[in-house]
Amino acid sequence: MIYLKLILSTIFWGASFTAGKVAVKYLPIFSVAFFRFLISSMIFVLIINRSITRFNKKKFLMCFIGGFTGIFLYNIFFLKGLDLTDASKASIIVAINPAITALITHLFLKEKLKVLNYIGLILSFIGLLFIITNGHIDKTAFLNLNIGDILIVFAALSWSAYTIFGKMALNTLSPIESTAYSIFWGTTLLIPFAINDFFTKSLVFNFNVALSLIVLSVFATILGFIWFYNGIKEIGATRASVFIYLVPVFGTLFGIIILHEQLTSYMILGGLLTILGVYITNKKL
Repeated sequence: MIYLKLILSTIFWGASFTAGKVAVKYLPIFSVAFFRFLISSMIFVLIINRSITRFNKKKFLMCFIGGFTGIFLYNIFFLKGLDLTDASKASIIVAINPAITALITHLFLKEKLKVLNYIGLILSFIGLLFIITNGHIDKTAFLNLNIGDILIVFAALSWSAYTIFGKMALNTLSPIESTAYSIFWGTTLLIPFAINDFFTKSLVFNFNVALSLIVLSVFATILGFIWFYNGIKEIGATRASVFIYLVPVFGTLFGIIILHEQLTSYMILGGLLTILGVYITNKKL
């Protein structure tokens, strides 16, 4: 049963790219992010009331950085990027995230890397370049980059910052506390921007928007998180983390099936290089 939950978590995360792409067709990006995490916050309040005896103000304040990087910044870059590029392509680009995290922790937190890990980093970034340059890694290719692809890279950077903070925060917080408090902060930071959208932009609510927000909030944020951490608890972080490699696969499938996007040879090759590089980068020697 735990393996099914892990697979479903990666399916939900893969589906979030298509759901986000659909949602931004009808709502401004700040509104999509706000409603996503408003729903998630309300659900997490119920979860926290059952699993945590009392609200901890100090721990809540600790999670501001997580809320700013992993919720606010990540979702602005993520949703704006999806508005300008394909969901399938975005899901492959985001696969670079563990390699970015490893590089940042190596540079700033002095975590050691072996020679093979460096090779993995190089492969990952070659794969990323292959994807965002449409398979043409030369000087002219960088003059015509899709701004949506670049924003998705910034989303991955934001998530890496959140991941690094999360590792440090988990010394004193439970995974549910860290995630819930970060979401509360992120939702709060989004409020003024959502209010501005309400008064200055057109908001369209329909079945597609409702379904997309449910996928983003209930499935990708709540169930995906809880089931993945259940997997870590049951089979360990190393075995559970392997399932992360399925996210770009499902993200691409949803993009092709639902949005009728095209999967190109450079996306396949770049994705394979990125995933192989990420695997080697994070391999413990």
